[in-house]
Amino acid sequence: MTRKASAFALLSAAAVALALGPDSTFAAPAPSTDKPCVSTSSGASPSTTTSAGYSGAEQSSTGSPLPTTTAGSGGPSGSYGGGGGSGTTSATTPSSASSTSSAAAACSATAVPLATGSLAPDYFAFAGSSDVSYVATTQPGALYSVGFTAAAAAPLGGFPALVTVVAAPANCSADITATLASFAAIDDVWSKDFLANTLLWAGACGDTWLADAAAGLQGAGYKSVFTLSPSNTYAATGGSYVALAPTTNTTTVRSGPFVYVPTTTAELHLAPVYRVYADPQYAFTSGLFARAPAAADASAQSFAQAALGSPDGEGAAAVGVPVPSRLYFGAATTARPLEGLRVAVKDIYDVAGVKTGCGSRAYYALYPAARESSVVVKRLLAAGAVVVGKTKTSQFANGESPTADWVDQLCPFNPRGEGYQGPSSSSSGSGAAMAAYDWLDSAVGSDTGGSIRGPAGVQGIYGIRPSQDAVSLTGVMPLAASMDTAGYFARTPELFRQIGETFYADSQVVLASASSQDQASTLLLPSDLWSSYYSANGTFTSKTAAGKIFDGFLGSLVKFLGAKVDRTSFATSWTAANVSTASLSSYLNVTYPVIIGKYQYDNLAVPFINDYKNKTGGKTPFIDPVPIVRWGWAVAQGEAVYIDNLARKQAFTDFLSKSIFPASSTQCSQNYLLYPQSAGSTSYRNAYLSTPSIPSGFSSGRIANLGAVPEIVIPIGQVLYNSTISAAEVAALPVTISVLARKGCDLALLKLAEELGKAGIVSKVLTGPTAFAV
Repeated sequence: MTRKASAFALLSAAAVALALGPDSTFAAPAPSTDKPCVSTSSGASPSTTTSAGYSGAEQSSTGSPLPTTTAGSGGPSGSYGGGGGSGTTSATTPSSASSTSSAAAACSATAVPLATGSLAPDYFAFAGSSDVSYVATTQPGALYSVGFTAAAAAPLGGFPALVTVVAAPANCSADITATLASFAAIDDVWSKDFLANTLLWAGACGDTWLADAAAGLQGAGYKSVFTLSPSNTYAATGGSYVALAPTTNTTTVRSGPFVYVPTTTAELHLAPVYRVYADPQYAFTSGLFARAPAAADASAQSFAQAALGSPDGEGAAAVGVPVPSRLYFGAATTARPLEGLRVAVKDIYDVAGVKTGCGSRAYYALYPAARESSVVVKRLLAAGAVVVGKTKTSQFANGESPTADWVDQLCPFNPRGEGYQGPSSSSSGSGAAMAAYDWLDSAVGSDTGGSIRGPAGVQGIYGIRPSQDAVSLTGVMPLAASMDTAGYFARTPELFRQIGETFYADSQVVLASASSQDQASTLLLPSDLWSSYYSANGTFTSKTAAGKIFDGFLGSLVKFLGAKVDRTSFATSWTAANVSTASLSSYLNVTYPVIIGKYQYDNLAVPFINDYKNKTGGKTPFIDPVPIVRWGWAVAQGEAVYIDNLARKQAFTDFLSKSIFPASSTQCSQNYLLYPQSAGSTSYRNAYLSTPSIPSGFSSGRIANLGAVPEIVIPIGQVLYNSTISAAEVAALPVTISVLARKGCDLALLKLAEELGKAGIVSKVLTGPTAFAV
């Protein structure tokens, strides 16, 4: 298959040499004449695996033609839910190798070098079959090296030679076909391309396993087989295998796809491989490569920005996102509960070695790369998570709409429906990526006024705005310290809870041991928040599809919890509390815009603008219309109004803790408050809205951020609609519900979502146009 000309359009061979630097000692070896391959059982001409040149060398290198080879795989079983991503071809499982002729004849094929370029120092790109793109790293800290007694790896050929490492399974099963089938089931990076060469490591299973596994590969037609024996005694039989006697510690030998890197020493160097995924939703600012940690502490990991063009040729603004093989990571442990979890991070969080852009080209250009990751990122890394990229945010995390507000960046595309609905903001990129890509397991966002909850609602995914101050925001761009929170997205209720156990571990605010706490005994369904669906006395009045979904879910929830329902209006509760004679809508009308506008102007805008002027000889940076309007209006209100509204916010927080979520000696939160988050309504991204204005008023979406309490969004269904973008298309948009609890009861809410999943009341959501099967 011929590669698309647009793949890795940003890469150039000359840039690789530049990236390596003048001190690079790596030299591309001469191509090998050894050509391991297998023939198809039908005798058809095999396809050819493509490999890459290096350091700008337009060289040929031997590939390994494989029968019916495709790259990628279906969703993994028993893993974090990644797999062949959007637009990914499904793999033929390796079990088909057993039908390959055991008398596979040697064949000759010339690999086609892929143009490589300015990825990051010590990285190179190459292509697999079926137009799948990969990158690998030769950075010393990442090389997987095993010493051996002689330079017996010469048959591997010239750089780059693809290698599959198979470490003996715990049960010492020698069924190599089953082992390879498991690789395809759990990993979207490994493919049969990497069976060009196979390296077997016996570990504790000994030489008997090694001999049986090698024979199994030979019987399947794979000729280029190498073995590592801990006893150094295993001898190849019949000249079919090359036995490498290891001389260094091999206790950390791991399975997976690698690229052989030749050296002049008696060592076998294998470079880890990343698969490059396209970003057709324009959700990412860049993909990231992990650098070797500077210390044993995993949270000290630093990163390099991956200058990768989209492998699917999505356009100059689309990037490629590299993800490592899932086979590199072991089972989750108590110390590393998120082992191998692929995470994207909103571009307001500092990531060591990478610039933070905050949705502003001027801000990105002005400041250097972060020296240290934010506390949130450090916590994820320490738990074993893998940060694969940074996602777009509306500028400085202010709420923006796609048609006119996003000036410095192209707004990410919501994948739901016909694909032209707004993604909500400001965690737009994280939300869109989670709704679109099943190769991504979770994404970090932030929520000040709805920036997690809005994207979760319109894209039908799980999302949490935590209790105020649940986790440190050191290393995160501020909007308003009194309301800023760090949240995240997930697609399954199980993982939603699991991440939270790590995300909010050791929090001074979030209460621990949620598993031992009873769930709420009362569901608050304030009549003024549910007036579109129920009368004041609770009679269901809605005739809409969304209304029926809400009513069905609430009925199931009441039964599941054995809870009673309280429909007292929110306005009535406010009046009864005697906080103020003013109504809620009047008392808190400008509280949110005053606080965010004034705080961000003082703490971000002023230092940023001054720094920019100092560096550019007095020029002012470009700012999107929305933050300009918000900053200008808030500053004009004056300091006294700002202080007054901080007091109003605190009064509302106190009202919630006393009247809505009173303390309980037996429950973390005796009440849960629920309101509709999204009802499958359209919000077309090609609709021109009014000019920017301040986000005044009070609504259900302001309760959590003004009241400092946690809120989760749960997807519960979807409704069909007739798209105005594609007149003939009937599409679906999500229906979601919000659940709020007492401050500190974040884990209880996450436990609720998980338990509802186990009970079959809620479920995993899909990626792509629909959150659920139609």
